[in-house]
Amino acid sequence: VSCNITIDGVVNISINESPINILNNYSISGLANSIHRWNITCIDNASNVNVSETRIFAVDTIMPNVILNSPINLSNTTRTITFSYNASDLNMQTCRLFINETLNTSTTNLNMNNATNTINVSLTFGLDGNWTWNVSCNDTANNIFSVASYIFTTDSIAPTIGLNIPLNSTWI
Repeated sequence: VSCNITIDGVVNISINESPINILNNYSISGLANSIHRWNITCIDNASNVNVSETRIFAVDTIMPNVILNSPINLSNTTRTITFSYNASDLNMQTCRLFINETLNTSTTNLNMNNATNTINVSLTFGLDGNWTWNVSCNDTANNIFSVASYIFTTDSIAPTIGLNIPLNSTWI
């Protein structure tokens, strides 16, 4: 029996003397990032031909793209903050927001087809201080991209103002 593995209408591998009733594995490299259709055609020594059903698989080696919008790096802000970031990928699945390297929230059901998703998450912090935030996104092929952390400071204390000179109601 000889068989051909056909991908997208092109024979990629020809196997002469393929073993009968034995599971066979073959690797094919260099396929483009895309949806592909494949099947197997076999012919025996009596010229009997059989073609398998056509199946579909996807190749996706491209990482998601993530851009942090706000708060910007090294910024000062109040305790109530809207975190905003853009995420895009052909097959986006989930994005996770981390505060000080701890998972805070996950966003799923994102727009696919390489569209840009703008995600906004509002949080209120109970304390003033220095914080880090970053986002990690993965697609359905489990390509994961984590953007470097941004640093921000929450500050809820109003500045102190002291008027010294001239004294109140003083003529100068």
